[in-house]
Amino acid sequence: MDQRACEALGDQLYAFVDDALDIQATLQVQAHLESCAACFQRYQLLLNVRALLRAEATQLLPPAELEQRVRRLKRTAQGRRWQRWSRPRPLVLAAAAVLVLLAAVSLLHHRRADLAAALLAQHQAVLRQGNLLLRTADAQRVMAWSRQRFALPVSLPQASLAGFGLVGATPVALPAGEGVYVLFRRAHQHLAYVVLRAAPLPQGKRMRLGPHTLVLQQRGGYTLAFWQVAQRLHALIAALPEPEFLEYAALCLQLAPPEGPS
Repeated sequence: MDQRACEALGDQLYAFVDDALDIQATLQVQAHLESCAACFQRYQLLLNVRALLRAEATQLLPPAELEQRVRRLKRTAQGRRWQRWSRPRPLVLAAAAVLVLLAAVSLLHHRRADLAAALLAQHQAVLRQGNLLLRTADAQRVMAWSRQRFALPVSLPQASLAGFGLVGATPVALPAGEGVYVLFRRAHQHLAYVVLRAAPLPQGKRMRLGPHTLVLQQRGGYTLAFWQVAQRLHALIAALPEPEFLEYAALCLQLAPPEGPS
């Protein structure tokens, strides 16, 4: 099958699934799916992912920091009720404690937000400059390179299931940690996969996607997803709306091989 026809289909496949194409375009997509086994497999996977996301969308999880703050506030409220019947405490001490807590939460949020901003800046720099240290379409070569050069086992996501081809990889060094940046491309779209040795999980909207708990952020037209495995931080970055990004993420992650030893 003509590769250009498969790439053109990719731009219409989501609209086809959503029944948003006109009759002529719908018939063209149906004819292509009937004659191309690879694209038909992607179509079936997309349907399965849509079903998975519908099931998981109701399992949004509150941030762990929010749960902890609610528990602390509950204990504080209970303590204050007890203190009313014991000895009073100066109001200034309570105000100072609140200020310290707010400052600590603000600092933690700022540091975690900086991680997402730094990763996005790295991704945009690679797209502008094309400065990949290793250029290859061989996933096994990328994994061997990462293990030998950085002693960092990396299992690449199954991006090919979503039609993305491997472009290459390069080291990444951030204040939060060092690791490996891997770039995939499909037509005019890019998908970055990053693994850092050890970094805090950023704040954001939390949801379950298969076995993973993802933290999602939207930044300047980009969607970022973060999760942790074996004390390593993983991230996906793409300039896609969140619903479409989640479908790509699910396709990439649902058959991801297990991580190697730390």
